[in-house]
Amino acid sequence: MGFLDGFAAKTRSFELRPMRKADITSAFGQWLSDPDVAQALNTRPQVFDQAQLARYVENFNHSDRAILGLFERHTSSHMGLFTAVLSDNKRHVLINMLIAKGARHGSKLMEMPLIWLKVFDTLFYDQDLQSAIASVRSDNRPMVTYLHWSGWQLAGNNPATQLATKDKPTILRFRITKDQYSKRWQNSPLRKVDADHTL
Repeated sequence: MGFLDGFAAKTRSFELRPMRKADITSAFGQWLSDPDVAQALNTRPQVFDQAQLARYVENFNHSDRAILGLFERHTSSHMGLFTAVLSDNKRHVLINMLIAKGARHGSKLMEMPLIWLKVFDTLFYDQDLQSAIASVRSDNRPMVTYLHWSGWQLAGNNPATQLATKDKPTILRFRITKDQYSKRWQNSPLRKVDADHTL
């Protein structure tokens, strides 16, 4: 069982929850093999069969890791993924966030920070983790911009950033500590609009 098995977050348009067997469909496989999705996951586009999809999801069903799916509520369409892997000492977490293009437009874009607030409140306050690390391709501009805006910092000196070009992207490592998260989000005005977007 994943360490976030009991987690759930809902807004008007979306629901983020642990992946279930019923979610492992051919439609999920097609979505996962989309070039834009593969880029966001730092992998090459590839076609997955049902058995591979099941193994991919099952790989996260352990006490030190979790996989959550982001779904559009009125269509049940897959709109994103969130994976989390705990460090050996259970104090830090390596995460990967993916938000599909359809969830990054208009009023729906405003709902994403509300979803992630619930996620990181759970990780930092309920699970008492001390930091989170995310790896992102340098050409995944929406996610790079979002992480900067959210208070994440490039981890270490990150010399790879100097080598990144449009034709030769590299992997960037971002980090945020519990203290940094609290300073950025504890008194955020977004917490006041949560009731308007969450059931």
